[in-house]
Amino acid sequence: METQATGQKKSKTNNLWWIILLGISLILFSTNPSEARFKEYLKEDFKKQARAEGIGILGGPIASLAGLTTIRNDYYLFSTYEISVLGDKYQYLGIFNKFTAIN
Repeated sequence: METQATGQKKSKTNNLWWIILLGISLILFSTNPSEARFKEYLKEDFKKQARAEGIGILGGPIASLAGLTTIRNDYYLFSTYEISVLGDKYQYLGIFNKFTAIN
């Protein structure tokens, strides 16, 4: 049989885990990047890649075209983005105000 002290200890531990989970969820929710932020990221990323390939002048227009095809799936704690560039599809994960290519 469980003593009252043991039951209270388990209750405090459970409450602590709920507080931690709520805190992490709030942080994820508040740092879920917007579609506008993703388009800014795309523009900078395409410019950087274009400069590396010696075609720096094309980075901005390509990013603008890619931004037109952006599909955002908002999951509140993070978002996924899909773009099409010259027939190729690319997917990104947006979390903690950062973006990562996932394919």
